[in-house]
Amino acid sequence: MLPENFVPILPEIVEVKYFSGKRPDEIYTSLYMSVNFTFTDLGISGNDEDTRLAAGLIKQIIRNANPGDEFFEESEDIEKEVIINRFDFKSYGIDDEAYNIMYIASTGNSLIQGTFNCLYRDRIEWKRVALEVIKTVSMYHGGK
Repeated sequence: MLPENFVPILPEIVEVKYFSGKRPDEIYTSLYMSVNFTFTDLGISGNDEDTRLAAGLIKQIIRNANPGDEFFEESEDIEKEVIINRFDFKSYGIDDEAYNIMYIASTGNSLIQGTFNCLYRDRIEWKRVALEVIKTVSMYHGGK
């Protein structure tokens, strides 16, 4: 349940913004492209332990690649029988700081990796919205 003014990102923007070979399956952005949600079906099923391990591994990879990133909260939530392990952090870009939430959700059928990011200065405005969107991953992907 994304905010109504979010749209799929244009393919030519994807190649610039996500320049590595592996890109998320779905990327939605705000009208000014400063706020983004991504969703990737990992194509495997998993349980609560799998989500915990995967989220921890992703966090460690980010920490190793970007030792200057500042990590905040970690949590495990259950929404409509979907287990969601998430963490948030501040990262540094070329021209600005970003606020990020990364998560792994087990819908029973598959593991979903998702991200949210916005400008760090806008995090207070967007964090609650992002957490509400993350809760709805179970509604969108649970029936797949």
